[in-house]
Amino acid sequence: LHTANVRHTFTGAPSKLILNLQTLSNGTYITEGQLDPTTWQLICDRLGHTAGGCAAANLVIDKTTGGISLKGIIRFSLQRQCSRTLQTFVHTQQIDVQDVFSNGNMPELESLDDKEHEPHTFILADYIAEQIMLGVDPYPLHPGTLSTPRGRFGQLDTLSSANVKADTHRPFAALKKLS
Repeated sequence: LHTANVRHTFTGAPSKLILNLQTLSNGTYITEGQLDPTTWQLICDRLGHTAGGCAAANLVIDKTTGGISLKGIIRFSLQRQCSRTLQTFVHTQQIDVQDVFSNGNMPELESLDDKEHEPHTFILADYIAEQIMLGVDPYPLHPGTLSTPRGRFGQLDTLSSANVKADTHRPFAALKKLS
């Protein structure tokens, strides 16, 4: 894929960017910033969460005659409930995105505003919303529960080096002696 040397940076909210792929020049388009409050509210409503937190996107969009490629990061924070302790906390998550869409194979994104849009438009807010909805952690854990002491929550932190012992009554100890 060869892109022209056209390079544009959008300074507004990424969720406000609508690309008409028929008239858009080949080149690189960069968008970085926080989603507007209305779009974030719509995404929270779709997720079944109360409004709060925020979302931001840093995306590079390369437009060629064959289609578009998107690469970047979407970060968001939501008030969530820990799946282990049921404690409420602010959960921050990052999604790395990398997609390529050919002109004949553009994604059918669900519209956040439920309006009909022209067939050759790419609405960045709908793409960001889909990535968040697909990427949100269904079982968030409060950061304080990720490393638990003995007896708490019924198990040990098996990744802790203090808990790993070269023990002969472990099931694979005999195999280790063979190597």
